[in-house]
Amino acid sequence: EVSEFQRAVSDPATGDLLPVLRVPQRYFKRDSQAWLLLPGYEKQDRDNRGWQELMRQAMVAAGGCIVVTDGTRTASQQHEMVKDMLEGELQGVRPYIVVSKTEDTRNDPDAQAQLRASAQAMFQVGADAVDKQIILTGTDDPEYVAQWMPHLQRAINDLNFTGQSNRHLQMSHLSELIGKDLTR
Repeated sequence: EVSEFQRAVSDPATGDLLPVLRVPQRYFKRDSQAWLLLPGYEKQDRDNRGWQELMRQAMVAAGGCIVVTDGTRTASQQHEMVKDMLEGELQGVRPYIVVSKTEDTRNDPDAQAQLRASAQAMFQVGADAVDKQIILTGTDDPEYVAQWMPHLQRAINDLNFTGQSNRHLQMSHLSELIGKDLTR
């Protein structure tokens, strides 16, 4: 039933199946590139531990990361959650930050600068990387899509290039997570 599917996707229980979106290989530039769409990152607690732990394991093993947020979230009290993510699973990783729903700022450079500054502070992006790592997106104007789409395509094409030091950190963290699960 539609209602059951929507519940399973938005509030999964232990026995629910994992929905998988398969993207044909022709959309990737390299043979080894693939996507994994993860649910929202949350601080772990007893209720969400099962799926949050799986998501964290996937993040650690990933060759790159795009975090999607919006202007409301970057201005809200999510700083502790992002700090948790950057000190844990994304330690040493420089994720691309996509700020969605910015179409109403497309003609307002000051508002766009403010959105970038909020994302820069929240995700600890260096001043030299703001223009490369933070991408403002929106959907309702083809001209605006034409402005941000090349930046997003460049980010997607660059994702698989992870340095060896980051990879070592990722794999040691993944080994630690799997060690915890296997002892139980």
